[in-house]
Amino acid sequence: MSTDKTILKSWFVTGEKPTQDQFWAWMESYYHKNDQLPMNAVYGLENALANKAEASSLQYFAIKDGSNITNIEDWKDKLNINQLDVKKANKDASGLSQDNINAWKSVLNVGDLPENIATNDGEDDNGDTISGTSYTKEQSDEKYYQKVAPQYFNSNYVLLADGTPKAAGDLGKNIANSSLTSIAGAGMTLGSAYTWNTAAQNFNITGLVNKVNDSSFTNMLVQNNSGQVGYANLSQLFMKLPEYMTVTQRNDWISKMNVDIANTYLQLITVIDGNFINGTQNHVITIYGLNINKLQGLDQVTMELIGPDGNPVPDNMFDVTSYSVNSNSELAVSFHFEPSYTFMTGEYTLKVIRKLIVLGEVGIIAYNNYNDQVIPESEFTLTNNGLSQVTYSNGTFDVSGVTNGATAIMKSINPLSVNSDYDIMYSISGAFVGLNWGAANQNTALGFQSGLSINGTSVQVGAAAGAYEGGLGFLNSAAYRIMSGATQILGYTENSTSGQQKSISLKVVLQKRGNRYKVIIYKLEDNSLLYAGTFNNTTGEPIYFYTNFVKSGNNSYLSTNMTGLTRRTYS
Repeated sequence: MSTDKTILKSWFVTGEKPTQDQFWAWMESYYHKNDQLPMNAVYGLENALANKAEASSLQYFAIKDGSNITNIEDWKDKLNINQLDVKKANKDASGLSQDNINAWKSVLNVGDLPENIATNDGEDDNGDTISGTSYTKEQSDEKYYQKVAPQYFNSNYVLLADGTPKAAGDLGKNIANSSLTSIAGAGMTLGSAYTWNTAAQNFNITGLVNKVNDSSFTNMLVQNNSGQVGYANLSQLFMKLPEYMTVTQRNDWISKMNVDIANTYLQLITVIDGNFINGTQNHVITIYGLNINKLQGLDQVTMELIGPDGNPVPDNMFDVTSYSVNSNSELAVSFHFEPSYTFMTGEYTLKVIRKLIVLGEVGIIAYNNYNDQVIPESEFTLTNNGLSQVTYSNGTFDVSGVTNGATAIMKSINPLSVNSDYDIMYSISGAFVGLNWGAANQNTALGFQSGLSINGTSVQVGAAAGAYEGGLGFLNSAAYRIMSGATQILGYTENSTSGQQKSISLKVVLQKRGNRYKVIIYKLEDNSLLYAGTFNNTTGEPIYFYTNFVKSGNNSYLSTNMTGLTRRTYS
């Protein structure tokens, strides 16, 4: 620790005797030569050194000869030297933009050469040939000059490009000697619509190559009513030919294509038995239609199955193992599906094909499953108007009685389901026609109507039977079809003579497929088809099951029954 100079001086004056401590304090107040002076002991040294560069920072400074400069482009940019590179012109004139070229031309007073300037053949400095854009007079004379005979010097002849004279009246008759040009209005214009009116004169193209065996030639020329000519694919055009024909023309065409098929298509009306069920490999589908018997004995008949998605079912997934035709206009087709095939729910389309002709097609519904149920008593109301017995139990509806005009009605309480597809199956059998006692008014019968009803009081689609003709010793009973309220005789007739009792027995199948309803009626004795038809409930009205038995004639006792009333519901 230092001591102030004034105090030190006061210790060392004449006559004073400094003490040891004072001597030591004096020595501590000054630096010895062997002591190292701290930087802060020198006044202003720290500030002076703070303004000096560190030695390590000198690496960022450029040496005068530039040997340590690495960021040359930055230096050039800072010194604006890059502008020299951009603006300089290379000796070989490379790197010049179009603006640079135009500027040089302007300075050198050099203009553009005309684009259509003509040049002759020549040689370059190395002696190599240079092709020009024009002929010399000698070259032109050698190539084009030809003397024309005097008889052609008139307006009836023109000189063609090769120097050949041509009668002017023949121009245009042959494209080979006519000029095709892209100039509008100059003869035939390329790339533009052109109408060639032959004015009822023949138009001939001769000398064409026969390409009948060349599979790459698949198009042909076609023409519309206005005379416009185009092309069409040959196979597609062939398949569309029937669309352009009248019914008579189409039938005649089919007859010529299939000599042993009558002049009409098959009419595959509806499937009367069978559906595709997922997981089932073998199916037999029975189809009702018209002219089906014409398939009998024909060769080259194939069948194609189209899925609900519109694509054909692959050939390796199914086979038509057999098909048969009977006199009832039924076509029974046996299908076998591979175990790996999974049905799509919805409607398949079966096409019957012979050679190239689709003879007919029909829809076949595919479902995942089905469930059979005897329709319970709780779903019906029974009404007895004068008969002896009217009962329904476990799928059987029994009716019997004596009184003329007595009726029995069975009707479903609620409308049938509209959300699911189903079949309703049952049989009706018994004594419909009784004894004849010698007079027509003594005939007796038990008739019926049975099927699906919209109004709940009559049958819209189903079956009916009753006496329709009376006479001494003679009574007819017939099965009827009922379609949209229209009753028509099916042709199934039993005659009752004196002392005999006849009956008509039927099997009825009612089918719902969406809004389409079908009725299929069989003769129960031999299972032969009597009728198959459809009814479309387009208005979506509620549908009921309805059966009405009616006793007529004298007081003879008659009975009948409906059996096996079962509903098959598909899912």
